[in-house]
Amino acid sequence: MARFDLGYARSLLRVAEPGDVLRAVVRRVGDRLSRGAAPAPLDEHAVRDAADALVRAPRIFTTVASIAGDYRVRFPDAVARFRARAAAILRHELDIFGAPCAVGARIDWLRDPLTGKRCAGDGLFPDGVDPKGVWELARAGHLVELAAAARVCPELAERARCEIAAEIGSFLDDNPVGRGIHYASPLELGMRALHWLAAVELAGGAAAFARPFVERLAGALLADGCFLERHLEDRGIVPANHLLGNYVGLWALGLALDGAPYARAWQALACRGLATEAARQVGRDGAHFEASTAYHRFALELMLAAHLWARADHRPSPVGEPLPRLLVYLRPYVGPDGCEPAFGDGADARLYPIVPRAARDHAYPLP
Repeated sequence: MARFDLGYARSLLRVAEPGDVLRAVVRRVGDRLSRGAAPAPLDEHAVRDAADALVRAPRIFTTVASIAGDYRVRFPDAVARFRARAAAILRHELDIFGAPCAVGARIDWLRDPLTGKRCAGDGLFPDGVDPKGVWELARAGHLVELAAAARVCPELAERARCEIAAEIGSFLDDNPVGRGIHYASPLELGMRALHWLAAVELAGGAAAFARPFVERLAGALLADGCFLERHLEDRGIVPANHLLGNYVGLWALGLALDGAPYARAWQALACRGLATEAARQVGRDGAHFEASTAYHRFALELMLAAHLWARADHRPSPVGEPLPRLLVYLRPYVGPDGCEPAFGDGADARLYPIVPRAARDHAYPLP
């Protein structure tokens, strides 16, 4: 049994709002009372409904047909970079937090690409290996970059779709829902879902993929949404960017799978949660409450994603009021080179990494 540290409890009571303490206690008691309660099994009808929903899902990226041609005219050098990066991704030569890693012909989703150590079991790595490398690999940001390259270079589209389907399929083969390192942090489910949905959209949308793959993806997203709803990271005294990421992932899943079981409930839950957390986590001056420029940018990316999903589905944005304040605060701390001053804790993770950028590059959200 875990020991109760009175000193730690006293320090929390001094700095935490009473409402936050009460909410955490109620949530933990509720978890114990409801333990074992699970959503109904997903049958073939639910999976088909989810697959149909994916085909008509909102498009958060531009649908203007001429955009690729305009991009090639305006940025001819960038087209060559897109092709080169796509070729490397197709060879499974990936960047993990800026470090080049060759991950093999068939990706081992349980092997840390930075150290080569493998997590074999349902827990985290032994010997204190940081799981962030293997989590970053599974977030599949490289698939977003590959699909964006295919949007700019249409000759890459078919290979990109094959790679996206193969990687998602192998991940699902190796990672049963709710088990293992890729379910140890609910934030990872939200990030992974956002990137899978973005990669599929940029590569032509679900209608451009084979129906068996779309149904398998839809079933996996439904199952992950059910897991995420039951494991929101709101049990601590002061929930932070992880809970924000949980709600953004659930919001996107609810909108992308609209018409499938649970989707409407996820929309309502995530909309309320996003409005609450955005108001709580963004100060009146626009600064994110974690007092870190790196996490300020990450929170901004998450809220921007929530806003884009709402706009794509013609809904009011659940973060519409705090989002501009985040941008207003970001502008003066970005230096002439576009980089942030690295105040506070660091985080290299990025949402929708369409092009590679330095971890401290914070200028790109401003335009």
